[in-house]
Amino acid sequence: MYSSPSPQALLQTGFQRLQQGRVEEAWNAFQALLRLDPNSAVGHHMVGLIALRTSRLEMGVESLRRSIALDPADPSAYSNLGNGLRDLGRDDEALKAYDTALALAPSFLDALNNRAVLLTRLGRFEEALADYDRALAQDGRIASPPNNRANVLRILGRHAEAL
Repeated sequence: MYSSPSPQALLQTGFQRLQQGRVEEAWNAFQALLRLDPNSAVGHHMVGLIALRTSRLEMGVESLRRSIALDPADPSAYSNLGNGLRDLGRDDEALKAYDTALALAPSFLDALNNRAVLLTRLGRFEEALADYDRALAQDGRIASPPNNRANVLRILGRHAEAL
């Protein structure tokens, strides 16, 4: 007799498929998970993340909002929500999402970098620079903040510091 996979097995399958670059199979696994457990915050988060990565921005934002409603203490959900809102041009909402992520986890590198990218785009260079500096102070090995930080310094005319 055949038994259907458990929510945990579907979650594992979804993560494995995503790591393997098999995005559609990961999508299917997370969707199946949500059919079994519609209150899975992780399931909604992963569906939202895949939706964002596949340019289904509104769907991604909606799924991430559901994830946050189920688990309001997950900073990564807020950061990913911010990315979706940013990509939709809803910058004020995106900043609020990043701010919430950082209120929950002040040293969350992804949220610091994501907020700095948006602040740079908005011309709020000093604030962006502060976020890049905070990110670099935590982990100087990460690639994006040093490059982005140097670009902001160039924009501010601080060329010697950008080297």
